[in-house]
Amino acid sequence: GGQAGGEGGRGGGGPRGGGGRGVARAVEAVPGGVCGLFSGCVGLAEGGDVDVGLALGDYIYECGNDYGGIPSPKPAGRTHSPTHETLTLDDYRARYRQYHQDVGLLALHARHPVIAMYDDHEVANDWWRAGSQNHTPATDGDFHTRRDAPPQAFRECLPIRGNPADPTLAYRPSLFGNPGHLAI
Repeated sequence: GGQAGGEGGRGGGGPRGGGGRGVARAVEAVPGGVCGLFSGCVGLAEGGDVDVGLALGDYIYECGNDYGGIPSPKPAGRTHSPTHETLTLDDYRARYRQYHQDVGLLALHARHPVIAMYDDHEVANDWWRAGSQNHTPATDGDFHTRRDAPPQAFRECLPIRGNPADPTLAYRPSLFGNPGHLAI
């Protein structure tokens, strides 16, 4: 596994051979890259009993540097890229690129398969079909245009197995191990 010149990963889709062994799992809550480091991912990457990482939403945060009343630079010395709230496909791509520069997150992805799902912050805080708690059309533009960009950036930046019935849908089955079945 791994890319040319890189360290090989240990992932293989889950435990092999049955043998009565269950799936060892790891759930990583991503701390909002600008507010902290992904140091917890290093421990998961090095864990010998980890079969798969689960990123259950809020993999990235859409907010700008002024989010939450915490001054910039944030405690980890980071600022968001882009510095403003993400609104366009290019903004969301840039935010994923920034998060994927973190050594802890890179280690987790290099060593294990990661099953990821997006949630509200990959789009806009508390979003729904027609809007968001923090989306103002007069300054942020058309919400439907904004809403459609993040899933595309997510699929481009995180290797996921799409829903066989409709690749634009977020939910999908993941089968691995014995008898591993996970609906994301």
